Amino acid sequence: MGFTKMSKIAPRIACLGLVLAATPVVGCLATSQPRPEQRLQLEPFKLVSIPQPGGKGVVLMDAAELFDLASRYCGHKNYREAVFFYDRLLTNFTETTYVLPTLYNAGLAHEALGEFGLAIMRYQELLKRFANTRDAVDATFRLGACYAELHNWTA
Repeated sequence: MGFTKMSKIAPRIACLGLVLAATPVVGCLATSQPRPEQRLQLEPFKLVSIPQPGGKGVVLMDAAELFDLASRYCGHKNYREAVFFYDRLLTNFTETTYVLPTLYNAGLAHEALGEFGLAIMRYQELLKRFANTRDAVDATFRLGACYAELHNWTA
């Protein structure tokens, strides 16, 4: 009985496969003008050394993956690990679109750890590199809060 059901389905699958396989060929034959070149901009990736049980390991990572990993640690209040991966991103991917949110989030993580001096450094870097952004306004307020925590009223 199982064989009978399969024998009825198999020709349909084979027919569908032929139709799908032939579709790009027909589409290519129908166009007489060359298509414009399309480029896809990808974030860079690197081999990154990451401490693992039993020693260091080398993994292939991109900025998005590091940012996601650090943000997950931050979301679980594992701020030390979050800072580690934010730092890896900032060290290995200096020109990625993730730099701005990484600087801000690293500052927040340092604040949560009570490391206000390190948070100040992150916010100052954000303000230096991204002064004309909405995030710079938020970073300015965070910066002021960090100075207040350090009782640095002249800054």
